[in-house]
Amino acid sequence: GREGVCMSLQHTIQPIESGEKSLIVEYAHGFAIATIAESSLREYFAQVVGNELLELAHRARGNVVLRHDLVWEFGSSWINELLRLAAHCSGLGGKLVVLGMSERGEAVMKATGLDRRVTLVDSPASLRKALKLSKSDHLMDSLFTPLVPKEESKRAA
Repeated sequence: GREGVCMSLQHTIQPIESGEKSLIVEYAHGFAIATIAESSLREYFAQVVGNELLELAHRARGNVVLRHDLVWEFGSSWINELLRLAAHCSGLGGKLVVLGMSERGEAVMKATGLDRRVTLVDSPASLRKALKLSKSDHLMDSLFTPLVPKEESKRAA
């Protein structure tokens, strides 16, 4: 049942080495939850991942939750892909929600006003509100468990 879904979320880091697939996808609450398994989204990869996400949005009727935790750097081409995806999702009657974006990334989004066109969430409560879910559950909460240990936590250990 639900435990299986949470377990598979724990193993999302494996496909990165293979380099075959840039997205790891789960489904829950009628949303496709996609984790971007790339650390850098520069020109070429921005387009590859953007295209994968457009296809996914189609299958999920525009309801996409995007995990951004593993992405360390991205350029304007990725921002354009996010905007294209957000427009595509709302065109399909759904919604794009992005979580786990770095502080620097969020700052760029806010400075350019893009946070008004792409829903950014940073807590289970804000995700629940964005998805209009009545209550939290283990899966939604687990989306906020960092996939890679942050530098600070390594030093503290």
